[in-house]
Amino acid sequence: MPIILTGFLDFAASESKDLFLICPVPLQLKEVRLCANSITADGSNYMTLSVQNAGGTKTFATRATSSTGFSVGVVESLTLGEANDRDFAAGEAIKIRIGQNASGVAGQISVCVLCDLG
Repeated sequence: MPIILTGFLDFAASESKDLFLICPVPLQLKEVRLCANSITADGSNYMTLSVQNAGGTKTFATRATSSTGFSVGVVESLTLGEANDRDFAAGEAIKIRIGQNASGVAGQISVCVLCDLG
């Protein structure tokens, strides 16, 4: 049975933000899905969402709005890397980071992290 961790990020333009999803039991990261409001693509002013370990030393996936924006209500699945290093102990956190380039963008993004029991 999969375990699902969810969160929501509401961010202003030029504001970086972190969301930490705490693993209640040992888990293995399997999939990350995003659903956002409308965020326009812009090659100069954009945001980058990263899925990382809590310390930020491993990045499992990224999604930037530099070339492709978000459409309202469209669910996207991210391609995950670091296949051999996606295990989290109970009490560890998965970090979802919003970083901004130049003046950035404002937005709201729902995050759904699907995991298997570790």
